[in-house]
Amino acid sequence: MSNDELDAHDIAEAVHQLKTPITAVKGFLDLIENTGELNALQKQHMARAMMSLDRMEDVIRNLNAWMQLTYGHPAKSGAVDLAHLVGECVALIESIATQSDITLHIDIADGAANLNGDGDLLAHAITNLLSNAIKYNRRGGAVWVTVRRDADGVRLSVRDNGIGIAPEEQSRVFDRFFRASHKHAGRHITGNGLGLAVTQRVITAHGGRIWLESGLNVGTTFHISLPIGING
Repeated sequence: MSNDELDAHDIAEAVHQLKTPITAVKGFLDLIENTGELNALQKQHMARAMMSLDRMEDVIRNLNAWMQLTYGHPAKSGAVDLAHLVGECVALIESIATQSDITLHIDIADGAANLNGDGDLLAHAITNLLSNAIKYNRRGGAVWVTVRRDADGVRLSVRDNGIGIAPEEQSRVFDRFFRASHKHAGRHITGNGLGLAVTQRVITAHGGRIWLESGLNVGTTFHISLPIGING
């Protein structure tokens, strides 16, 4: 076994071992909420703790996907109902959107949503885009998800009307661990800079492509174009 393979195995094992304590802590937080009435400050601390755990789970999911695609585990090929998949992804982040007063709009054209691919990886990529569209939005903003057939197969777009990305930083958003400055946002935005890199790798593994359009204080749209069949 090479050093790289050993490192990959160790990282994968560490990531796996993190899942159980995170789940346990979330369970204990739920129990605390059910043991009696909490005051406003206690509820605020509980909410922040839960958000921190959610971010940790995001890191773990991204690392899992990165490891899978980097160390010899290609995307699977199977029937994917994209309409159903998008619905599951929206359900996963709906509560976060509600907390931020973000409205979600879904528009999937008839006959546009069936393809072959790895449903788990595609769901992860879509969820990353939805999470970013909420995170980099503004209170009272909106996110639009559209799915259409195009000349290459299927196009999925996620658009927000949030803070946008500076032109000089747009070419680097898919770089691993790169985080845009968002100085114009007027607030600190947390992140690990891995989500979009993982998303691009997932789409590339499916023989597709991903790109963006963005304007400061106008919003950002990420487009994904996927073939009906998976390459490799």
